[in-house]
Amino acid sequence: MPEHKVIIVGGGVIGACTALALCQRGHAVTLLDKGRFGRGASYGNAGLISPGHAPIPQPGTVTRGLKWMLDPTSPLYIAPRLSPAMLRWMIHFARACKPAAFSRNMRVIASLSQQTALAFQTIADLGIEFDLRTHGYMDVYATEAGLTHAREHAQLVKALGIHDEIIPGTEVHKREPALREGLAGAAWHHDGAFADPFRFTTGVIEYASQHHALDCRPNAPVASIETSDNNCIGVRLESGQVLTADRVVLCAGIHSDPLARTIGIRVPMQAAKGYHVHVAQSSPAMKTAAVLGETYVAVTPLGHEIRVAGTLELSGTNLNIRRKRLDMLTRGASKYIPAITQSTPVTDEWVGMRPCTADGLPVIGWSPTVKHLMIATGHAMMGFWLAPITARLVAQLMHDEQPSIDLTHLAPARF
Repeated sequence: MPEHKVIIVGGGVIGACTALALCQRGHAVTLLDKGRFGRGASYGNAGLISPGHAPIPQPGTVTRGLKWMLDPTSPLYIAPRLSPAMLRWMIHFARACKPAAFSRNMRVIASLSQQTALAFQTIADLGIEFDLRTHGYMDVYATEAGLTHAREHAQLVKALGIHDEIIPGTEVHKREPALREGLAGAAWHHDGAFADPFRFTTGVIEYASQHHALDCRPNAPVASIETSDNNCIGVRLESGQVLTADRVVLCAGIHSDPLARTIGIRVPMQAAKGYHVHVAQSSPAMKTAAVLGETYVAVTPLGHEIRVAGTLELSGTNLNIRRKRLDMLTRGASKYIPAITQSTPVTDEWVGMRPCTADGLPVIGWSPTVKHLMIATGHAMMGFWLAPITARLVAQLMHDEQPSIDLTHLAPARF
């Protein structure tokens, strides 16, 4: 007999990894998604596995944000709108940018990161193919000011047990000939890796379906969480059908908050819109993922194409594309990669919504008010690489085990 009958709401990377972890523990799991699995924010991210990545709120972000907020081509764009929820979020965001809060949050993220590389390798060892490359990646800088920032960050993460190597500009071109010569230098993230996030998400779901009889239900949008006597007992689909379960895990990205509010729970987040374009590989082919420091653009080789991804846009929950923001990706990449120009043909373009909490930390834990409801969302730009460890923590909590890290600052009760 299965341990529990569990419904997971959200078939992105967090839901996929959670489904696998719970299936491996003997639970009977049903995975629901409003559309196709892995087609939300999990589909189009840069695919970086990046221990030591700083949360979005950090010292200096507010000052930069005020400078950028009215420029639709800036790395961070905040669309002017009257929204009390947005105002409250920004107030809490500003508090999280203070040095003490940032230092605490970096320690939390580092603790989540400690087992990230091993967790991905464990999944790869199951035979799931997702083009995992574990030789690291780099943040590249065109200016000495950017490289100085990289040195400071390397010292910060070194104290957290994460290894970044600062390399000179001449070494950058040797390690990745697709990058132009004359760059100031780079930070090589030895603990980092990269992979194809969509292949990872769908591969995990397919494996769990084939080896553990995971019940997969795409195109099954959830209308509400169902409760009885303060216990979560399942979900109601938009079709009106009610699915019952012993436990429910809510990991529906930006859509988690409105679903939680159907039973009076708040998970306040803002949708941070990101974009990507694909361009064809050229000679020399790019082999290493890189974040192009001054432009905040990430480039990731995926087969015969390069994914150029980035931007942070707070403009509400929508998938409207701002053409100028798409165009800024290739424009930013062209400053570092000679083969990419403004006239380079784009073979794919995408927009998605990252679920961002104001303090920059994900939400992982039991609901504070309704029993048997687990929440795992709010990973912002860290969802891909924190998915396996998030799933492990959910499984530990589901079995009343002591979590492998302190979840105090990730608990849903903090809101």
